[in-house]
Order: sequence, then structure tokens, then C-alpha cells
Amino acid sequence: MVPKNFMIKNLFFIILYLQYFITYAQSGALDLTFNVGSGVNGNVYATAIQVDGKIIIGGIFSAYNGDTLNCLARLNTDGSLDTTFHIGTGANWSVYFCVIQSDGKILIGGRFSAFNGISRGGIARINTDGSVDTTFNPGTGVDNMVEAVALQADGKIVIGGVFASYNGVAQNNIARLNTDGSLDSTFNSAGTGANGSVQCIGIQSNGAIVIGGDFTSYNSNLIYRVARLNTDGTQDAGFTAIPGANKVVYSIAIQTDGHIVIGGAFTQFDLQNRRGVARLDLNSVLDDVLNSDPGADQQVDAVLTEPNGQILITGKFANYNDTARSHIALLTDSGYINPAFDPGTGPNYDVLCAALQTDGKIIIGGMFTTCDGIPRNGIARLYNCTLLQPGPISGDSTTLCGGTSMYSITPVAEADNYTWNLPVGWTGSSDSTSIAATSNGIGGVVSVSAYNDLCGYSLPQTDTIVQIEAPQIPICLVTVDSQSTHNNIIWKQPHTTLIDSIFIYREVTLGVFNKIAALPFDSGGEYQDYGANPNATSYSYEISILDTCGVESPLSLYHTTVHLQYLGGGNLSWTLYDIENSPNPVISFNIYKDAYSNGNFVAIGLVPGNNTTFTDVNYADFPDASYLVDVNWSIFCGDYTAVNTTRSNIRPASGTSGIGSAVGPDDGPSISLYPNPADKIVTIHFSTAENLKSVQLYNSLGQSVLEKKYDDNTPAKTSEILSFETLASGVYSVYIETSDTRTVRKLILH
Repeated sequence: MVPKNFMIKNLFFIILYLQYFITYAQSGALDLTFNVGSGVNGNVYATAIQVDGKIIIGGIFSAYNGDTLNCLARLNTDGSLDTTFHIGTGANWSVYFCVIQSDGKILIGGRFSAFNGISRGGIARINTDGSVDTTFNPGTGVDNMVEAVALQADGKIVIGGVFASYNGVAQNNIARLNTDGSLDSTFNSAGTGANGSVQCIGIQSNGAIVIGGDFTSYNSNLIYRVARLNTDGTQDAGFTAIPGANKVVYSIAIQTDGHIVIGGAFTQFDLQNRRGVARLDLNSVLDDVLNSDPGADQQVDAVLTEPNGQILITGKFANYNDTARSHIALLTDSGYINPAFDPGTGPNYDVLCAALQTDGKIIIGGMFTTCDGIPRNGIARLYNCTLLQPGPISGDSTTLCGGTSMYSITPVAEADNYTWNLPVGWTGSSDSTSIAATSNGIGGVVSVSAYNDLCGYSLPQTDTIVQIEAPQIPICLVTVDSQSTHNNIIWKQPHTTLIDSIFIYREVTLGVFNKIAALPFDSGGEYQDYGANPNATSYSYEISILDTCGVESPLSLYHTTVHLQYLGGGNLSWTLYDIENSPNPVISFNIYKDAYSNGNFVAIGLVPGNNTTFTDVNYADFPDASYLVDVNWSIFCGDYTAVNTTRSNIRPASGTSGIGSAVGPDDGPSISLYPNPADKIVTIHFSTAENLKSVQLYNSLGQSVLEKKYDDNTPAKTSEILSFETLASGVYSVYIETSDTRTVRKLILH
């Protein structure tokens, strides 16, 4: 028993998309080989890459992957903690910036006042083993915090932040230190410095110093949030950022051609819209080529320039130029989103810093706890190159009943190996350019990606493998056969060898269909339901096919027969012909009357297709009449069947048997033909011994093609064998007359 609402009519298309899932590590994707474990238990504000590839991180945290350490750590290239880097108790408060000197020593700036118990006011230098470099002595250091550190070519150190003094000497938010940590008194000795915080510093190739932050003047000269200083710390008068940035500048990067890229919370620069990122020339003139309008929807905390001129930005933003980019984006040198760099859903919170490895991969740090939905607390590494996508997949594009097929691609330059993914239920594995895949007969998508350690996975190459299926067969029409008075289900016989059987279903309760017959594929496109009683009710039918792989198709849409009732007084009523999910298909109904119930039907009326009643005004003259309703429409079921219309049951007016019930399944002797369909030899079987009078065959055009009469003295018998060697294949009506009855049966000859 098959509930109608249980059948899935688009099974193949659902299966097509149930594929194995894989994250393709293309440019911007999370590098899963960089395993940070539980990461930091706080935030990462600074990161830098050593020459040997090891990674320095600073911030506000007290543990890394469960190991206790305060605000500074060194990681191995795989993301594990470098346990040879011994910082003792570390910094007693946050580290905001770190720079690696050419000798490998690490300069850190922040809000701390001590490192491993040694007094260091906001600035310290750390040896390569993690110990404090005591040859670098800042004295009392700054009186508040250092937020930016930059190294000059001569080894001197420029620091910026929020402070009013360095080692007791007045210095407003910017200072330069000698290599031993002492204050360089030649730097801006006659100036008042910046009147607000200095958040970032960049050194140009000529030694000029570019600063950014939240100041509005330098040495009492108006300059808005970005300025350039000469090597002695005096303001460069040729660099005039007025009115400059309208809000804080958090980051500065100097490109190889001297252009200055700034990032921050600003939405304008020199009264022009620049949201979060802008590029300036050597004289602070805004670059119109890099146009960040509408730009970032929230602040940019870090900018990083790549050797090819592209610009990496990170921060608080969720969109850049109306494109979703969660906290990180790669821009072309024209300011457009580079679509090849796709971080997926990206980090889930602010990215405060970034560093570029020599292999191009990107280290990011910040306040996030996931990256593209994968847990990453404060630190992660992203791929930053794209491996070529494999070319087209060669191999079978179809599958039937399972079996093994070979699929292959041409090699991809620089690929270390390949990852294949097969449809659900298929088997096979390979890391090379080919795979032997065993199908379960169900179609799906075969995909392959190239992989190398530098770029991760390429974009996948895919090929949709189509399951070879026998076509689903719709019902053409259902009718009550006027000769046999049985329901007749008719379909267009498909021309394919992929069908094993055809299943007939009849509705038994509302929405529930029972299988009532299983027919061979070449059954002729018709089936007569001897188990139904058309005079009792209308019936709904569906059909399906079983293919040669043993898979049954979804059920067809149901068709419902027309059921005629005689209400007395010449009044007729019938049900409409019903096709599932379809409007009423009937153009009109022809009303026929057999005045004497002797098989001679004559048209007596025509009503619209949406009408279900008719009154015979002459009913009183013919009390023994029988009626039927015939549908007028344009449905054509094909040349293989003579039936291209549908009729109701035959309803006698008198309540006596009439022609319709004389040959019904429960009246008179039971007569059957077998086999049916048949080749050439057919047996007529009677339930009781009968005196056979004649057998006549009519073809689909109603022409008599064979007649055999029997002598009155022929003894009664229960069976008769007939040979039809001379007849062509097709559907025939067999009229069987005995001494008691006249019966019609359908016969299909191969």
C-alpha cells in the first residue's frame, strides 16, 4: 500500500545535490594546517614574522592553547607554541605593537609597566630566547602607553601612542629612541609634538616619517590625523593634510612607489568620501584611482600592502563597497574587491592586525573566536594564492545499474595531490589525476580539486553524472469500456528497452493507492481492471514503471473515471473527469441513449464540459433505456490503441440488467481469455460449461477481421482454443456469443 503523499516525484534531482561536503582552501580560506588549538584566551593586537618563519603575537591574554604566558608568545610555523621562547611572567599588561629587528630581537610596545618583573614603561626589547634585553634601557619609559613602533634604517626607533613624557622628559605622543633605548634628543627638540594620540607610524624610503592617529595639530601647526615628518622630527610643510581625515587613522602602510595607504574610522578625507581606507601621494593629495566609496561600513584597523600592489584591510567592517567581507578583504590597487580572495563567512569579530609570510600566507590576530565557522581564538592563518582549477573531467557522463568507470583530468602545475569527491553511495578513492569509481546506479556530481601546501585546494572541477532512467509514463486516459464494461487504463507505450515492468495502482481510500497489477513492458499500453465495478463508483488510477535496474519510478498523476448515475425521471448526473493537479480537461459531454438496451446507442444531447447533469425529456417513452456519457476532448493516446476518448459506465434507467450489466464481472458466466497478451494461440475459458455459438474479432478501426460460427449441435464446453496466426499484432475486441449471453473481451496480440 503506497500513500500518495509519500511518493517523492523529484527524487533524482534531490539526490543530485546530496554530495559529500568539502571546504576548498582557495585564496582567503582558513589554513587548517595552522593548528592553534584553543588559541589565546583574550585578544591579539600585534603580530610579526621572523626570518625563520616563526610568528610573534602580542596582546592581552594569559594563555595560549592552555599554556600560561602573559601577553606575548612565539609560535612555530604550524601554529604550535614555541616552548623555547621563555618569557617568564611576560608583560604585566597589554602589548599593542611588535617589530622584529634585523638581528632577530623583538621590540614591543604597549600599556605594560614591566616585563618578567623588570621595569619597562610601555617599551621593551626582547632577546630571541624570550628574555628581556637589558642593553635596551628605556628608564621609566612612557607615562602611559605605546601604540606604534617603527624602525628606521639606522636602527633608531620611532614610537607613538598616548604619553606626555619619556623617561621623565616631555614628549607629546611621539618620540625617537636610540638603539640602546635612550631618548634621541635631536628629534623634535624644539617642538610640542602631536596634540592627540599617534596610533601608527610608517617610514618612507627616504627616511621621512608618516604618522597617523587622532591629533589635529603637530608642533602647533594644523594637520588632521595624518602628517609627515622630516628625519629630525619637524613637520614636513609640503605634506598638507587639511582638512585631512575626519576621524581616527589607525594604520599606515607605505607602498613601493611611495604612495601612502591609511586605514581608520574616517568616512572622509579632504571632504571627499573615503570610508575606512584611502591612498595619498607624496604630498598628501588624495588618490582618485583608489576610490573606497562606499568603502568599509565600519572602521579599518589595519592595512597591509602586498608586493603586487594589492591592499589587505582588516577591522570591524562587515561589508566593503557593498560586498560582504567579514572583517577582512583584499583590494586591487584600484580599490575594488579582489573576488578571488574569499574568506567565506570570515572571522566573527574584529581583526586588529595582520602580517604577511614570505610564502604569501596571511597571519591575522584580533578579537574573533571563529573563522569561517571554524573555532579560532584570536589567531589564524589564511591562504593567499590560488592554485589552478583542474580541466574538464573525462569519463562516463551517464550511469546505469552500477558498475565501475574511470574518471581523469590532466595534471595541474604545482599540485601536490588531488582530492576526488563522488556522489552519495559511490565508492572509490584516489589522490592522483584519475579515479576508478564504482557507481550505485544513481547519478550525481563527481568533483576533483588540486592541492598543494602553499595554496591549499583549487576551485573544484565538476561533472554531473546522469542516471540513465526509463522515462516516467503518464496515464493518457482512463475510461469504462462500453463492450466489456470494465475500467480501462491507457498510456502511451514508450519506445525504450529500459523498462522491465509496468505497475497499475488503484485508489482504495482517499490518497492511498494499492498496486493491482504488474505487467510486462510490452503489454500494449492498456489494462482492463476486472476487479472494479464501474456502476458502483468512480475510480482513480496511477501507474509507475520498474526499470531494468530494479528501481521503481515515482507514481504518475492520477486520472479518475467518469461515474454516471440515473436519478429517475430522465435525470442523469455524473462526476467530472479528474486529472491530478490539472484543471478540468473536458470540452463537452455527449449524452448517449440506448432506447431498448440492445447495444444501439444514439446521441441525445451535448452539454458543456463543466456541466454534470442532463435530463432526457423523452424518458417515459423508453422505460428500459440505458445511458452513457462520452467525453469530447482532444486527447490522443497514440496509434497503438483504438481508445482516444473516455466514457462513463452504462446506466440502465429501469434498474434491470440492461446491456451494461449483462456482461459485467458479476452477471452470467465468467469468461476469460488467456494468455492475454498472447502470441497467436488463445484459450477462451468459461466458469461453467457453455454452448458456444460464435466468436468474432474486430480491429481497432471496428472492422471485422475474423468470425467463427459453431453448429447448434456443438456440445457444451468449459474452454475453446483458437489460433490467430493470420492476424497482425494489435488490440482487438473479441465478441463471444453463447446460448445464454453475449460478451466482449479485449485481446492484445504480439
